Amino acid sequence: MAETDYPRVLIFGPPFNSFSGGGITLTNLFKGWPKDKIAVTSTGHVLFKVSTDVCNTYYLLGNDEQRWRFPFNLLQRSFPSGLMKFENEVSPIPEISLKPGKRKMKFRRFVVDKIFYPVIHWLGLFHSLSEIHLSENFMTWLSEYKPEILQNFVEASLKNLGLETLDLIQLHCPPTEVYYRPEIFELFDKLKQQGKIRNLGVSVEKVEEAIKAINYPNVTTVQIIFNMFRTRPSELFFELARKQNIGVIVRVPLASGLLSGKITPATRFAAGDHRQFNRNGEAFDRGETFSGVDLSAGFKALEQLKQLCPTGTPLAAWAVRWVLMFEAVSCVIPGASTPEQVMENEKASGLPEIPQDTMRKIAEVYEMEIKQLVHHYW
Repeated sequence: MAETDYPRVLIFGPPFNSFSGGGITLTNLFKGWPKDKIAVTSTGHVLFKVSTDVCNTYYLLGNDEQRWRFPFNLLQRSFPSGLMKFENEVSPIPEISLKPGKRKMKFRRFVVDKIFYPVIHWLGLFHSLSEIHLSENFMTWLSEYKPEILQNFVEASLKNLGLETLDLIQLHCPPTEVYYRPEIFELFDKLKQQGKIRNLGVSVEKVEEAIKAINYPNVTTVQIIFNMFRTRPSELFFELARKQNIGVIVRVPLASGLLSGKITPATRFAAGDHRQFNRNGEAFDRGETFSGVDLSAGFKALEQLKQLCPTGTPLAAWAVRWVLMFEAVSCVIPGASTPEQVMENEKASGLPEIPQDTMRKIAEVYEMEIKQLVHHYW
């Protein structure tokens, strides 16, 4: 494709990098894209280890745009606003020191990183304690950059695939506040009217986001984490989705391989594996890694589940079959890194139904060992 055929893209969200799921996906998706036709808008809190192989232009939403409510504004880390051009990998973005003295800065950073952020995440208040207001400087830059964000990107996809219509376009884990902005979802109605897409879907981290998303009539699918260690979606969301004929696409059905039974306390992961560096949410949402379950608790629950799995049935296939026991589930996306794992996952649909008594016992394992650790987060 000629350089003139590439649309000018602006991404609202995480940066390009080589270690997080979102960063790697962006890097693979936009590899070879002209650097002058791609930019990222993000907050300083997530601009961590920015890679510049694909994109080196970032507009940082800092002090001029992100505003925290009192008294949390007294604790928050403060970042500069404006356009930033990176030539080399940056880790992390420097913050503004609101108070003089390195000792005070180190203490404030400790309070924010080790106490403030974990507490408000645990309470589910992170997105309600701050607001983004687009500054005049940002709007000026935006008018000059002139992104061709959606229309041209969809048309380029159609051209590359040799299609006239995309069956499904999915927003992948946008920030929670996006679900409270109807104008974003209205953009997809225009694409549907033009015959460019047939369906719109979203991929979510939280049940709250899933429920809010299906309030929009043009949302027809939701991708969500669901497995034996993450059962909350089945409490309310599944029933709402079933009533509204929403397709439910389940991801992370094996809890990052934990439910395969092949990970043990002796297992060691490569430095670039999120199961090594993101167990506490250091790089992205903690729920994407082992479904947010502490490994010691996970192994304890896993031993009980193994006792329930029929003899001769691979644990991974049985765990996927458990997901398929729920009527609301349309399909499952199990991860695999080898052809053997693909074949093992494929066996799940051919397994017999799990008896209701066994389903009840699986639920009891979750209630006793896992629920108190993760249920209130996602």
